[in-house]
This record gives sequence, C-alpha cells and structure tokens, in this order.
Amino acid sequence: MSAKNAMSLMAAMSGTVRKIRRWEKARIITAEQRDAILAYEKEYRGKRLARGLIGLALFAIGLGILSIVAANWMHIPGGVKIGAHSILNAAAATAMWKAAAKDNKWWREGASFIFFALNLTLIVLIGQVFQLSGNWACALSLWLAISSPALFIYGHTIMNAGPWMIALIATIFFVLTDIIDNVGELNSFLIGLAATLFIPLGFLAAGGSEKLAAVRPHWTAAAFRMGIILLIVMATGASFYWYADLSNELRDLLGGSGYVYMLLICAAAIGSVYGYDLLRRRKNGDGHDQTGVLFVIGSLASSIIPLVLMPDSISFMAAVHFIAYWVLVGYAGYRIGWDQLVSHAITLITLRIIAVYVELFGGLLLTGFGLIGGGVLLLVTVRAARWVQRSIKQVSYEGGEDAI
Repeated sequence: MSAKNAMSLMAAMSGTVRKIRRWEKARIITAEQRDAILAYEKEYRGKRLARGLIGLALFAIGLGILSIVAANWMHIPGGVKIGAHSILNAAAATAMWKAAAKDNKWWREGASFIFFALNLTLIVLIGQVFQLSGNWACALSLWLAISSPALFIYGHTIMNAGPWMIALIATIFFVLTDIIDNVGELNSFLIGLAATLFIPLGFLAAGGSEKLAAVRPHWTAAAFRMGIILLIVMATGASFYWYADLSNELRDLLGGSGYVYMLLICAAAIGSVYGYDLLRRRKNGDGHDQTGVLFVIGSLASSIIPLVLMPDSISFMAAVHFIAYWVLVGYAGYRIGWDQLVSHAITLITLRIIAVYVELFGGLLLTGFGLIGGGVLLLVTVRAARWVQRSIKQVSYEGGEDAI
C-alpha cells in the first residue's frame, strides 16, 4: 500500500493521520512503520464498525422482544414468565461456560455481564409474581450472593468488575439504610459515618492486594479507581458543608458521648491507613513513597473537618476548603506522575475560583470584572498546567498510580 493511498483511506479517522505525521516528522517512526500502522488501523476500524453494527442489531432485536413481551405482560401467566426467564439465564450461563472453554474473551465477558444482569431481573420477577414482601436490601444481597462466584470466575475485565463494584456499593447502601432505620438518630449517624470513611479504604486495600492482582489484575485496578473516586467525591462534597449551619443540629445530635464516638471513628479510619502502610513497609521495605498515604489521610481529613469543628455557616470557607483539597490532589498526582489527576485539579480549582468571583460580585458589572479576572487566571493556570505536565514527564517513579 502506498503512503498516498493509506493516507486517503485514513483521512476520516480523527487525529490518527496528524499524529502519525508528527511521529514521522520527529523521526520516531519510519515510512515503512507509518504505512504498517495505517494499514493496521484501517483493518481494525473495519472490524470495529462491524462489531458496532452487530451490537446495534442485537440491541434492536432485544429491544423488540422486550417491547412485545411488555405489550402482553399482564396476559402472560406467572409460571411462563419465570420459566422463560430461567431459560434465558441458563442460556447465558451456557454461553459463558462455552466461551470460556474456547478462550473467547469478548463472548465470555459479554455472556458474564448478561448473566449477572439477568440474575437481578429474575429475582425481581419472582418477587413480583409471588408478591413477596422483601425489600431492595434482600434482593440485592441475594443477587450478589448467587452471581459473584460466576462473575469472578468468568468475568476477568473491567466490563464486569466495574458493574459488580457498583452493585456492591448499592447493596451496602440499602442494607445500611435498613439497619439505620431501626437504631436511632445517633447510631444512624455514627454507622453512616463509619461506612462512608471505611468503604473507600476497603476498595483501596483490595486494589493493593497482590494476591488478587495475580489472578484478576483488572479487578484490582477497578477497585483502586473506585476507592480513589469515592474518596475524592466524599472529600470534595464535605467542602460544601460550610454553606450550612451544622453547629446546633450536630451538638443536639451528638451531645458529649456521641461526639467522642465520632472522634473515635475518625481516628480509627486514619489509624487504619497508618496500620496498612506500616504492614506494607515491613513487607516491602522502607523505601516506598509516602504520597499515597498523604493523599488518603488528606482526603479523610477533608471529609471530617466540618463534622469535627461543627461550624456556623461560613461561605468563604467552602471555597478555601475546596481549593485546599484539590491542591492536595494535584500535588499527589504530580508526585506519582498521574497527569490526568493534575489536569483535573487545575481545572476544578480554576472553576472554583471563577465561582468565587461570581459569589462575591453579585451585580452584573462586577460579575463581568470577576469573569475577566477569572479568564486571566485561567490563562495563567493553563500555562502552569503545561509546566507541571512537562515536569511530570521528568519524574521517575516506580509503581505509578499503584503507589496510592
């Protein structure tokens, strides 16, 4: 294939040709390598289009079947509904098993996901047909109990690890909701606080498990990212507590002993991070970087500071809290070479500062000046971001994101 023909065939592919031309101009690749890359991308693009069309066709067929069933749902006997659904579950399980036997990765992953989803709908269907009095906590717990072994055995990639972890979080939420409804306000608050602090730590611990990584590396990666996301959402959301006057409500709720219990829960969460790090240092030596510990403890501290201080409404502290936390996130990303984290931090800090201008300058004229100042600040931060990203490329750090 000539270079001209290859380029014309690839012209519709977003950004690919420009990147390859830059690589060739920078002498990263040769002309022969350029042609080989373009030929491969052309073939891959064709396969991707075919897979997309097949997926769209299967989705249309499935949606059509569901529409027909839904139109006649009330006229279908309950036994027929459950029997037909059970056949679908058995078919998905068989497809999952056969795909695994043939080592067909994508069919195995797809069948595992379908099997996981069908188990939930079957449980809901049984509850509807027999008018069972169970709640979502029972249904989701049963769902995970009967689905998790098969999903862990056959679902190796993020396609199944991610949904399973989201399902786990939803199950924990509904189970805790059931428990909290029957234990009183103080105990409800303390249980909710403990769950909020320790669940992200549990995901991070799973993400750092070498034994789990040896058999299911995608699951550990998903657990790690889930823990990071939960920590960041929790710590960022806490900054908005400063807009509300929590002091009187918290004092009435906690009293003297409740406040002590709250401090003990917070201390236990932070202490568990130190304990995990200590065990890790004893196992791997004292040479590993402490940025991850700083990030986790900083996130926990950001989450609990408004609760510990029980402040009156102090609006400007919401912005200070938000910016301070995301400075920590950006610093952690810089230290471990995670440039996406740095970029997100810079973007959110800039947007938060612009929001401060809008909050402070209520009038239209002053808001205009505030937005101009925010725009200038954005240009400055973009320049700073480029400098940070260039610096990150010079950071040599073994372990990358797994350091957290």
